[in-house]
Amino acid sequence: MDIKIHEFLVYDKETGKIHDRINAYCKAEDSLPDLSKRWILKHVDGKLDNNLYFSWDTSICKADCFIDPSVDLSFKLKEGTEEEFEFFMKNGYHMSSNDKGD
Repeated sequence: MDIKIHEFLVYDKETGKIHDRINAYCKAEDSLPDLSKRWILKHVDGKLDNNLYFSWDTSICKADCFIDPSVDLSFKLKEGTEEEFEFFMKNGYHMSSNDKGD
């Protein structure tokens, strides 16, 4: 049986430093008998029931979703959409962070 795996990064949430790269099927929440939580990476290296467990405060993210928190990113609009963006912003087709969406 082939298990599809993804690359996960174990990293420092403050600095963005990557501590480990692990290939696993998925990341999931696991509960212990005392109801405390921990993270589990399932089927590491594509091997059935080869799981790794991490404390709840460990930062784990799929590699293709990782954004380094130490890098200052400036997001840009896709080329050619600037005029359309300005139209929507000017005419109120957006929601501010204070709006509730009611």
